[in-house]
Amino acid sequence: MIASAQSDVEAQVARLLNAQFPTLDSLTGVVQFLTTTQARRKALLEEASKQAETAPQKVLGIVAEAKQVHAELKDLQARRTHLVQTLEQLPTDETLLATLSAAQTKLQKLQIAKSYVETLLKIDGLSAKVEQNMARDVTAALDAYDELRLFWRVVHPELAEVAEALGDAEVGLPFPIEGDATKNLASYVEGVTSNAHASMKSQFARKLEDVLDALDWPKPIALGPNADEKLSAFREAFANLLLLQNPEQRDGDVSGPLSPMEVLLQAPVLHFKYHFQGDRPTNRLDKPEWGFTRVLTTIRDHSVFLCGPVQLLLDEYGFASRDAKNEFIHGLLVAVMHKLRIEAPKLLLEPRLFSHAVKETLAFDKSLREVHLYTQPKGNWKGCASIFTEKTEWFQQWIAMELAASQSKFAEAIEADEAWEFADEAITESDELRPTQSAELFVKILEAITDRYKLLPEFAHRISFFNELQLPLLEDYLQEVRSGIKKHVSAFHPINTPGAMIPNKSGRLQMLCRYASSLHYIASTLQEWGDQPFFVDFWEEIRERADGDEAGINATVFDEAIVAYEKGVKRLQDVIIQDVMQEFTESMWQYDRRRNWVIASHSSLDDHAPHLEEISPELCSSLDALSHFIPNLRTNLPHSLFQHVLRDLAFRIDEHLFTRVVLRGRFNSAGAQQLQFDITSGLFSGLFRRWHPKPAALFRRLNESLILLTLPMNPPKHHPSALSLVTLVEGLLDGDEKAVRANLEKAHVYRLTTPEVQDVVNRLFEVESLFSQILQDD
Repeated sequence: MIASAQSDVEAQVARLLNAQFPTLDSLTGVVQFLTTTQARRKALLEEASKQAETAPQKVLGIVAEAKQVHAELKDLQARRTHLVQTLEQLPTDETLLATLSAAQTKLQKLQIAKSYVETLLKIDGLSAKVEQNMARDVTAALDAYDELRLFWRVVHPELAEVAEALGDAEVGLPFPIEGDATKNLASYVEGVTSNAHASMKSQFARKLEDVLDALDWPKPIALGPNADEKLSAFREAFANLLLLQNPEQRDGDVSGPLSPMEVLLQAPVLHFKYHFQGDRPTNRLDKPEWGFTRVLTTIRDHSVFLCGPVQLLLDEYGFASRDAKNEFIHGLLVAVMHKLRIEAPKLLLEPRLFSHAVKETLAFDKSLREVHLYTQPKGNWKGCASIFTEKTEWFQQWIAMELAASQSKFAEAIEADEAWEFADEAITESDELRPTQSAELFVKILEAITDRYKLLPEFAHRISFFNELQLPLLEDYLQEVRSGIKKHVSAFHPINTPGAMIPNKSGRLQMLCRYASSLHYIASTLQEWGDQPFFVDFWEEIRERADGDEAGINATVFDEAIVAYEKGVKRLQDVIIQDVMQEFTESMWQYDRRRNWVIASHSSLDDHAPHLEEISPELCSSLDALSHFIPNLRTNLPHSLFQHVLRDLAFRIDEHLFTRVVLRGRFNSAGAQQLQFDITSGLFSGLFRRWHPKPAALFRRLNESLILLTLPMNPPKHHPSALSLVTLVEGLLDGDEKAVRANLEKAHVYRLTTPEVQDVVNRLFEVESLFSQILQDD
């Protein structure tokens, strides 16, 4: 083999030399070739020496790589074999794509499952972080809790849209989930979040309770220069609970109690329940005001603390829309209304106790509204009295008891001995209202009923009180007055003996005046109530429910009652005037029958009348009757009603004297002046001037008749343009209506018509001769 190897080398050398020196001439380069070859040989020897030093390590590396490649090759061969077998088993048609798609879907689900597990691990980690930090690092615990809440909001089906709107979806899941997976994850996150919240709330609440115990709560907390140090721990504990509160509630969009306020309320509510919902002697059915007073006292004692430090904390931590005092009152009212619900069935069995409880409850509601300005945190507060309307049977029993109580009080007011005596006997010229004791008490009964229902939140309850209590009572009072009028009218039997009935009539007129004053007072009160905001709104609500009756836009809820009462007043005024006129008419019979008023006949109409000093005796009895009745009317009527009666009475007297004396008598100048003296001195100045500054204005026809009857025959020399009897008669004979009216106006005659003027002038004897003289001259 050596020889063979040597021959191979020689053969290779021979081929190299032949290739390098193909001709003899090329042998000249042998030396150069040899030199080059030796240099290469030397370099190769050096390289071989170096390679010999590193060869073991490289060999080992190459061997390791070879083994690895070999193992990979075997694995690939196995996988190839497996794939070939799998492909041989698979169909060769179009279902292959579907199969691959299903495999891809399964792979995605596996990836989602992996992320799902990672999410659960993160949630558990956050929960653990909350537990670890809530005692030592509140901020870290709250941060972890907030992140938990964000996860819950993202995965919760009902809160996902809210989360997206708030931008919280970015912190959500890195994978899509749906179906049962969503429900399970949401349920799990919710449970973890709720547990974390409960743990933190319990921890923070215990800390706040400890702080409050140190401050001796629920006794009033003193605030002053040294209070900051004592309150610093309170502020921290209170703030922690506020930070734990849901962010939505910080914005004021979600109603519900604030956690720190719940802790504040625990002790006061417990004290209330201990004293007023158990077997303690302080819990008495007949003394509901004790519990109400306790609540009001608690609110009063803590108002400064609630409106100061507590409200500042709410404002600072994002709850500025919440009122600390209102929240505190609301918490106390939960206990109060629970107590009322328990006691309502018992109270309904005792009308007296029920009425008292309602009264005290309404007073309690009023104090909360007006003194403490309480408004329910969410919605309109219906008041504690609304408890008695929660059940239909309770409300019906309430209405029945209120009606019975009101009717009883009404009967007492009407049947009292002093029912028709004035509540205030002193009178002044400016008295527009003079209520009797019954009217004043009746208005108080109506006011009490209004106070009962004006704060009830439901329209149906308010209208029930109005229709079933107030309106029937208004009708009852009016009916009592009507019965009284009928009784007095039927009991009076007039006789024709002047003055005989004055004492009886005085008492009768006094009672009629008291009736009128009572009705007038009630009608005026109702008119005033109708303009109050509550009754204005009440009437608007009634109109809206009656399809908006446009005819009643400017009306009030009491209009029908007011009209009925005003008709009653008018009826009484008519009866009063009729009574006075009956006595006046009967006493005027002698004066009315006096037809001949020719006194001390004079030669000419220009002669001056004799001096008159006495009123005709026939008129004195009538004036005496009026002087007795009119002061009686003034004493028993308010100013406005008295003025109405006085004007109507004057109108009736004016009509009587004009038709029965002026138009039926025959007068000469002296007789006319006697009549004028009787009327002006006796009726005007002697009687009516005391009650009216210008009595002549009340007797227009009579006064103008006296002007005509006492006209001078010819105009006075010092006043030639004045109207005279001659001028007037000439104008009447000429038939110039315009000229006659102009002349009459000069004499201040406006009310009488021209025919009436002619009738009056014709009652003068002198006119007959004057007519004859004028006709002869013509």
